[in-house]
Amino acid sequence: GLAALAGMWVFYRLSSRLRGRYRPAPSAAAATVEESVAGEGAGLGDLASRGLQKLADLLNGGRRFGLAEQLRAAATIRRIYAALTALSAQKGVVRPPHQTPLEFLTPLSAAWPDLSAEFRTITRAYVRVHYGQLPENRAGLEAVRRAWRTVRQRMGE
Repeated sequence: GLAALAGMWVFYRLSSRLRGRYRPAPSAAAATVEESVAGEGAGLGDLASRGLQKLADLLNGGRRFGLAEQLRAAATIRRIYAALTALSAQKGVVRPPHQTPLEFLTPLSAAWPDLSAEFRTITRAYVRVHYGQLPENRAGLEAVRRAWRTVRQRMGE
């Protein structure tokens, strides 16, 4: 796609130069219009620099609004949920592939009823992250971490 765009731009620039050689001299008004258009940075270099500037603006906006922090929190929550399912499998409660995380809460809570609140905290955070809703703040991540510490202590990891 980019090569085709570059080829079209080169063709346009060459054809416009060739047309300029074989047509009569433009009027003063037409010359003014051509100068103003040429002065606006027409070309791939300008297009690339504007695109890079937009990308930089997006990244700076992401940093300003904590996107990187939310992505790290999402990765942490995914790891905690994976560790929870691995630990429960070691203890004999395996999550079948067809079972959703929310459905898996029932056998987890039945096996360890005193940890059902912690399982619920971890699972709900995982569902939000897995289905596209990133955690909104540090407090949510910290609640998941606290729940995971409690689960590990009581399940005897």
